[in-house]
Amino acid sequence: WPSIQIINQNLQKFCQKHGSFRFFDASPLFFQDKTANDKTPLLKPGLLKDHKYLTLEGHKVWGRAIVKEVKSILFDAKSKEQEGTGEDVMVTNGDDDDDDDIFGSYDEMDYNDDV
Repeated sequence: WPSIQIINQNLQKFCQKHGSFRFFDASPLFFQDKTANDKTPLLKPGLLKDHKYLTLEGHKVWGRAIVKEVKSILFDAKSKEQEGTGEDVMVTNGDDDDDDDIFGSYDEMDYNDDV
């Protein structure tokens, strides 16, 4: 875990230094708020198998977070594009259902949990 934290810190610094990159920390998606006796964060149950590989549910959680981040990036870019024009900007697929996004329904994609 300490090596992952160091890598994430370095990636975050790199992204801050180079403005065209955005750091996305997925740790909160997979770790509980509490820690083990050795201060290592505890994994959320059901998202990883063998503490290495994402389960189907883990892929869904990760996928939703990625889609949310991409939407945020697109919205930020569109907002910057529209700055000063007085126009309202909305990045959406026109559907009010939060489970669906501009890329379609992530939950309906074909998964193989054994991969």
